[in-house]
Amino acid sequence: MTEASPSVAAPSADPKVRPELRRFCEIVGEGNFSTDPIDLYCYSRDLAPIPYDLLYAYGMLEPELVVRPRGVEQVSEILRYANQRRIPITPRGGGSFAMGGTIPIEGGVVLDLCGMNEIVEINGADLTVRVQCGLNWRRLAEKLAGMGLSLLAYPSSGVAATIGGYLGTGGGAGIGVPRNGVAGNSILSLKVVLADGSIVETNPWDSWCFIGAEGTLGVICEAVLKIAPLARQRCFMYAFNRLGDGIKALESLARLRPFFLHFLDRGAAGFLNESDNAALDEAAMTIVAAFQGTDRQLAGVSRQVESICKDGKRYPEDTAEHEWENRFKIEISFKRLGPTLMLQEIRLPFRFLEKAMLELAEALKDYRWGVQCLSSDHGSVCLLIYALTDERDKKRFYKALSLARVIPRIGYRNQGTVYGIALHNSVHLARIHPRSAVEAMRAIKRRFDPNNILNPSKTVQTRVPRLLVTVSMLLMERVPGLMRLGLSMVKFLPRGLIRSGLRVVGGQLR
Repeated sequence: MTEASPSVAAPSADPKVRPELRRFCEIVGEGNFSTDPIDLYCYSRDLAPIPYDLLYAYGMLEPELVVRPRGVEQVSEILRYANQRRIPITPRGGGSFAMGGTIPIEGGVVLDLCGMNEIVEINGADLTVRVQCGLNWRRLAEKLAGMGLSLLAYPSSGVAATIGGYLGTGGGAGIGVPRNGVAGNSILSLKVVLADGSIVETNPWDSWCFIGAEGTLGVICEAVLKIAPLARQRCFMYAFNRLGDGIKALESLARLRPFFLHFLDRGAAGFLNESDNAALDEAAMTIVAAFQGTDRQLAGVSRQVESICKDGKRYPEDTAEHEWENRFKIEISFKRLGPTLMLQEIRLPFRFLEKAMLELAEALKDYRWGVQCLSSDHGSVCLLIYALTDERDKKRFYKALSLARVIPRIGYRNQGTVYGIALHNSVHLARIHPRSAVEAMRAIKRRFDPNNILNPSKTVQTRVPRLLVTVSMLLMERVPGLMRLGLSMVKFLPRGLIRSGLRVVGGQLR
């Protein structure tokens, strides 16, 4: 789609757009919608390399239209019309999450919010900023830094992740979180469009209803965030040859409440050396930490860090600063190493980290793999586990897909859970929460979106029953060739038959 002014003039008749959908094109204006098959294909995927055969087995309906609104009023008109016609709407930001949250599994219309990318107001006196949902976090962080201001929390994927996307997926790990808490703590208000087109402005408490809801309850269009004066900062970087020494140091560093706390294991350090021409020791654990404060506070922190990390090798401060400046690039640069990069995320307490890392090493011994960690709040860490594979080798690729079962199980065995729900992890919801809590969430969904148009068949709606997912993953792991053959045969079945079958076995489809 091309950039264009927010004209609302009716576009010329497009035979590719069925009459019921032409109203969406009129709302956003010429140049802000697309029916191009390549666009539709690209907007049908996110960061995860999910094969078409598997999505077809999900009973996926292809999207018919992508629209790019330029303001909250256009979003309101789009949702009002969609709700009247019961047309599915899938909100989308940067598409940098890998759990299927932006996959338009029920077809309909993809709502690309990246055109709403303005910094509306920076209030240095009250230390607040109002921003639109499609703005990426890196641009905002750099703009504020140039004014001597700082965000309280933002994602490491900020070069692609948008304001609305990160908040919608929970904002539970990232830069600033170890010191200031999760991103929701910095929200003063959200401007949200509900399924019926109503525009609401939340208070700090109501905002939590939409944080982590992944676009299923409303479309976040603007956010007012608390910010802070830009503080003096000092970065530290250490390499540890023994995993246990590194984990002990990491846990002690977390108690000092750093602004940024991050580690790479040996495999991830190797990935970074290869993808970004870094020159890191491929040690068992490489830790990067950044602290903020006055000169006196930083001097005290420096002495504490040196004591905590006495068993590690200290990198020069300019190297540590370089890794801090490189914080937005790591996840993106790893994509170069493929051709296919599998990614799973789990969150668990510090005290189980060593055991989980040893279990990951055993489970991933047949892959080239690595782990990147982002410290979260309340003594927990978010592990991003990468495994390289090649989707052109179908048998090996399907075996790699079974890691979506293996890695969460490691998390659960270590008092952790998956990070993010969306489409692929919806089967985990009943394990994370008691039945009464899941039913309460479903009741909220029905109340906010009675016609089920907003990102349907995600989060509280488990598309494929748990037993069927477990059996499929076991087949992928142990007889991937058979699983590949089965999926290749499924694609010859009518979609309607597949969808009916999923409903019969307990799947919750729109």
